Amino acid sequence: MRSNKKIFLILFFVFVLFLTNTVYGFTLMIDPGHGGTDGGATASNGAHERDLNLKISKYLRDYLSEYNLTVYLTHEGYTGTYELIDRGIYARSKNPDLLISIHLNDSEAKNYPNGAEVYVTSNLSLPKYNEKTTELGNKILNNLSALGISNRGVKTRLCSDPTDVYTDGSRADYYGIIRYAMRGTKIDYGVRYPANARDANVQNGEGVPAMIVEHCYVRGSDIQFIDSDAKLKKLAEADGKAIVEYYNLAPKKQKNPNTPFEDVYIDDWYSSAVEYSYKNGIIKGYNDTTFAPNDKLTRGMLVTILYRMEGERAIQGEPKFPDVKDSKQYYFRAVKWATDNNIVSGYDTGYFGPNDNITREQLAVILNKYAKYKGKDVSAVNDLSKFSDTNKISDFAIGQMKWAVGAGVISGNDNGTLNPRGQATR
Repeated sequence: MRSNKKIFLILFFVFVLFLTNTVYGFTLMIDPGHGGTDGGATASNGAHERDLNLKISKYLRDYLSEYNLTVYLTHEGYTGTYELIDRGIYARSKNPDLLISIHLNDSEAKNYPNGAEVYVTSNLSLPKYNEKTTELGNKILNNLSALGISNRGVKTRLCSDPTDVYTDGSRADYYGIIRYAMRGTKIDYGVRYPANARDANVQNGEGVPAMIVEHCYVRGSDIQFIDSDAKLKKLAEADGKAIVEYYNLAPKKQKNPNTPFEDVYIDDWYSSAVEYSYKNGIIKGYNDTTFAPNDKLTRGMLVTILYRMEGERAIQGEPKFPDVKDSKQYYFRAVKWATDNNIVSGYDTGYFGPNDNITREQLAVILNKYAKYKGKDVSAVNDLSKFSDTNKISDFAIGQMKWAVGAGVISGNDNGTLNPRGQATR
């Protein structure tokens, strides 16, 4: 029974199936405010806001590099000019979930102010616009407050032209980077730029939620927060921590160091199975660095896996199937071995279908036959009544599914289903 347990443990690791959930990939666009010939405000120590903003932006990107998201910058520094409309259009081309424009504040007031403030889009047509950016803005301000910077609040500012509106009829935002990220077009005195551009339908979610973070003032008492690179880095970290927390971003996965595959990570449930299979030559990658664990498992792949587990024994003759005729096909000898030993059969049409995907119930049938071929005890069965979709099991697979669950080769899903016709992955 010990060897029986071992074979099924191996099969469990290699073949346990799951429903692939869609993973939400968060994308952030960072806009370093000003740049080129536009230096922005000049700090009391002579530094240009343009240069400080770019440093904060790069520190923010570095901080977020440890998390599972995609980050773009509208620029990495440039000479000449770079219009806000062009930044907005570039940002929209990447379809980000958020645009954050990095700034420092200035004032002409006699009593020079201090503190941080955030401007967000005023549009209320969807929660992701004003509601969500306001919540994030408050988190950023709380983090900046922890550094000693006073909180001036989250704000909106409307365009002065009452005829300049978004597609839902609401007044457009005053600040260009927010307005163009939301809309993608520029209107000056009735002239639209680009001339053939179309306003984004904000009601349908086509707008890019955008915000401006004015981290502190460049003169007065706030100069203490921007007079070194270390302090600029702290401002970036305040932004980054808020973004990670608000959007619940996961740390970036670490690759399994015991395989060459860039797409197999230590925390993946199948990581040890891939490692075992790779080291023992059971399953190979598509190339030296790609395993593609979530690709569908085909009939050709499955018989090849089993054939390799048997040490790729010698075969006599050729497969009888018209779709398995080329000896250079990686599954050519495996198909012959598997059909000769009644582990897998062809279709009634006379074809084998090596590229057809394997379902959970088909896998149960094949593994049951393989276990019998190995002389293993296949008497273990399990009552399937606890699963809500047992009525979906095909008649030909009922007995084998009971065995597969009883032997621990196939388990149910978290939602209480067996998903017998769900497809297997590598």
